Amino acid sequence: MIHMSRSRISSGPVDMHTASATDLPSALAVLQRLATAPGDGWRRLVVDLSSPLDPIREVCGRALGRRVVFKTRAGRTIAGVDAALRGDWIDDATLSAFRELMPEASVVAWSRFDPGVESSPGWMPFGRRGWTLPRLQLEVGEGRQRLVGYLLPGERPEAIEPARASLLVPRRSPVTARMYRQEEDRDFCALVQDAVQAIESGDFEKVVLARRVGYSLSEPIDAAYVLHQLATGNHYAFLVESGEHAFLGSSPERLSRRHGQRLHTEMLAGTVRARSADEAMQLLESSKDRHEHDVVVRSVSERMASIARDARGHDQLAVVPAAGGLWHLRRQLELILNEGVDDAAVLGLLHPTPAVCGRPTTTARSHLTGQEGFDRGLYAGPIGLFDGSGHDVAVGIRSLRLSPEKATLFAGAGIVRDSQPEMEFVETEAKLAVARAALPGTG
Repeated sequence: MIHMSRSRISSGPVDMHTASATDLPSALAVLQRLATAPGDGWRRLVVDLSSPLDPIREVCGRALGRRVVFKTRAGRTIAGVDAALRGDWIDDATLSAFRELMPEASVVAWSRFDPGVESSPGWMPFGRRGWTLPRLQLEVGEGRQRLVGYLLPGERPEAIEPARASLLVPRRSPVTARMYRQEEDRDFCALVQDAVQAIESGDFEKVVLARRVGYSLSEPIDAAYVLHQLATGNHYAFLVESGEHAFLGSSPERLSRRHGQRLHTEMLAGTVRARSADEAMQLLESSKDRHEHDVVVRSVSERMASIARDARGHDQLAVVPAAGGLWHLRRQLELILNEGVDDAAVLGLLHPTPAVCGRPTTTARSHLTGQEGFDRGLYAGPIGLFDGSGHDVAVGIRSLRLSPEKATLFAGAGIVRDSQPEMEFVETEAKLAVARAALPGTG
């Protein structure tokens, strides 16, 4: 693995080597032959598969501690092993260099909820921000499935072998660990009541308070197996590993999707647990949830006005399903970006939205930082896929952090003037239950 520098990315040209195979084992054999083809510059090795491929399943029980996964709502999935390149959060210069050199390449990038704050010990393995170009990746999407590998200038074919070999070994079976729920640090209902009082005093209009619930584990759990359980439906799914530590989740919320100058974002706020779509329609009648959602709509619209214009205005307010029987209010927005607006500017303006922080941002963030009593880390931060045409970035909610001894789950709720502490607690319990159900544990 080589740490990123723009000059390193800019060195070219790129040699593309392509082939086809029926299934993954044969594709891995073909990839080994492609790696020995002549070339001393960048090499992109692509093997198209004719058989169906489930990238997340293929990395379950393999290459533990060395994986990165991202799945979009549309089902495009990349599961990578090891890193050919990695660096800090992508800026315009880095992304431009990548797109010029290898427009077909895809990198996964992530950031802390608040990258300006030092990481607590549990989050230190992930850094404040990061991105990776996987050494070897399984890709599915747009009607194709493929195995892709990367060799950098001067690297020998053997550089790809550890990642390739990891996908050939027998898969480790999932374990069932004993799990013991730990006490929370703070009384969430009391925090909600304090926030409502602060809102009534005019300190802020909305704040999103999160809970952190820990479970001690009798033995380590493979994060990819957990993700495979979570990655259902048309939700985002993601996994970032750093040695024995993993951050993963399945998010219903898009931060932004960019294709050229066209940008799609959305406002997701207001939650109910319901057994049917008809029952979920009560969200439209809830003044509290409508207000909570409206705060997000106003804020996002104001922020985007400086860098984009409406392409077709806001969608109609909709009630949409999420995992675990949850339903949310959602309004989508399609924009045309002004010339010269880069991805970093878009994400910098959008994050954090009032759906995960509050309004006004500065006072809401100060309140939640002081009251929650823990470091959010990557929870509720941006995480997504960047390629030659743009990006697709999710909000890292409905997520958890795994270490060998502990599973730490996160969930939040938007607090406005009419919030009731007990109802907000029930909402967070329902959100926590989604990740809890995916853990292969008992107790």
